Amino acid sequence: MESKLQQRALVRTLKGQCPSGALKEMSASLCNLVNSRREWREARTLLAYHPLPDEVDVSPLLDISLEAGKRVLLPVVEGDHLLLREYVGPQSLALGAYGIMEPVGDDFPESRYGEIDLALIPGMAFDVTNRRLGRGKGYYDRLLPRLACAYRMGVCFPFQLLPKVASEEHDMPMDDVVTIEM
Repeated sequence: MESKLQQRALVRTLKGQCPSGALKEMSASLCNLVNSRREWREARTLLAYHPLPDEVDVSPLLDISLEAGKRVLLPVVEGDHLLLREYVGPQSLALGAYGIMEPVGDDFPESRYGEIDLALIPGMAFDVTNRRLGRGKGYYDRLLPRLACAYRMGVCFPFQLLPKVASEEHDMPMDDVVTIEM
């Protein structure tokens, strides 16, 4: 099996071969698919993410969720950890670490993480057993164990779904991985 570094390099190459228009179209299809899922529809409090340019763009889901009366949390990089803050609209975002848009305001208390029904999680790659390969900094590896009650839904482009990703004991699998067919 390839190493984590080799798998990350492979996925970067595959992403680089996709025209940005294709990534946009796939992101829109993935948002529609996630929005149609029962776990998403029934979630009252959810964790999502504001995408990097090479990630599935789930930003349309943020405002759709607000309009539906859901509480939306986004991660904020603080040192070696991810904190969560409430997203209340595009005006609540500011440029944060790694060039990621992050919500400003008060941190969502960790004592209330049990209220999170669903966590939409990005990754470099996933596999058919719902294992996740991250970017290598371990941010989600440290966050996911604190979200024990949340349904963990990975989301990825089709070329990011590999037969098997390199994983270690501490790597938490997703409950499900959502992608589309090419």
